Amino acid sequence: MQLESLKRWHWIVIGLLLGLMLGGMRVYWGPDFDQYKDLELQRVQFDTDLLNGPPTTETLSHIDRRFGRGLRRMPGFFDSMVVHPPVRDAPDGNWVTGVFHRKPDLTADGKIEIPGYKFLYRAPAPYVPKPNYLLQPAPGLVADPKFDDTKAAEQFPTIKEYLDLLKAKYPTANLPYAFAWYEVPRMVLLLWTGGTLLLVGGVWPVVLSLLTGAGFGLAQREEDEPMRPYKPSPKRVVKPSLELTASDLDRLRQLEAELEAKILSGSNVEGPAAQGEASRRPVVRPLTPLPLDAQPKPPEKPAPVKTFGAEGADYYPTEIHGGPQK
Repeated sequence: MQLESLKRWHWIVIGLLLGLMLGGMRVYWGPDFDQYKDLELQRVQFDTDLLNGPPTTETLSHIDRRFGRGLRRMPGFFDSMVVHPPVRDAPDGNWVTGVFHRKPDLTADGKIEIPGYKFLYRAPAPYVPKPNYLLQPAPGLVADPKFDDTKAAEQFPTIKEYLDLLKAKYPTANLPYAFAWYEVPRMVLLLWTGGTLLLVGGVWPVVLSLLTGAGFGLAQREEDEPMRPYKPSPKRVVKPSLELTASDLDRLRQLEAELEAKILSGSNVEGPAAQGEASRRPVVRPLTPLPLDAQPKPPEKPAPVKTFGAEGADYYPTEIHGGPQK
C-alpha cells in the first residue's frame, strides 16, 4: 500500500494510536531527574532557606571585598523551583527541582559571584516542615494580616499545600515555585495524544499532498465510482464483406478469359486440377448379363424320410418325431 492511497481518516487513526502509545510510555518512565543531581538538599536546609531572597545591593556593600568578611553570614536562596506530581519511583511524595544559590564567593579580582546549582529534593507525604513558618514568624518578612491562621498546621498532605499557604501568608517573600501540571498522567496522555493527532492526522496529510503535487511521489489516483460486478465484454464478431474489391474483379476477368480461350480451342476445360482428380478415381468393371439357363443351379439336397403313424382310427396323419418304429 502506498502512502498516497491513505485517506485523511487513516492518518487520524494512526495519529491517535501513536499518541496513546507515546503518552503511555511517557507516563510509565516519568520525567528525567538526572540533570538535577548536582546537589541533593536535606529537609532542614530546604525549609530554613525556603523564604530567603537574593542579597540586595545594600547587603553586598557591607562586604569587605578585600578579605571577604561577611560572605559566610549570607544565606542561600532558591530560584526556578518546580514541584512535580508523584511518579513511579516516588509514589508517596513529590520531587522538587530548581536552582539553589549558595553563599556568594569572592573572585580574585574582588567581584562577588553567587554560584547556582541544580538541586533535587524529595518531599515526603504528608509533609512536616522544620521550621514551620506558618506557626512561627519568618525572619525579615511581614505576614499578611488577612491570612487565616486557622489553616496553619504541623503537617500537610503534600508540600504543594504548604507552599501555597506560605505564598498566601507572605506575599512579598521570594518563593518562585510552580507546579508541573503537565506531568500529571492524564494530562500527559492528553497532550501527547492531541499533539500527535494534530501532526500526523492534520499537518502530515497536507504536507504529503503538497509533495505529491510537486512531483516527489506517485500521482494520487482520482476517486473512482463504487466498484461494479465484473462483466466480460462481448466478443467482437467480424463479418466477412461480400463486396468484391478491385483485385477480385481483375482475377475474375482473367479466369473468364482463360475459360473462353479453352472453349474456342476445343481443349479440356476441366483444368489440371479436375484431370488429376479423374485420374485418381477407381476403375469400375462393366457387368455382363447371362441367360437364365446358363446360370449355375444350386446342388439339390435329398428329401428327408418321414414316417407317419397311419392307423385305421387316425383321421389326421401324424408325424412321428421319436425315431424309427420297431
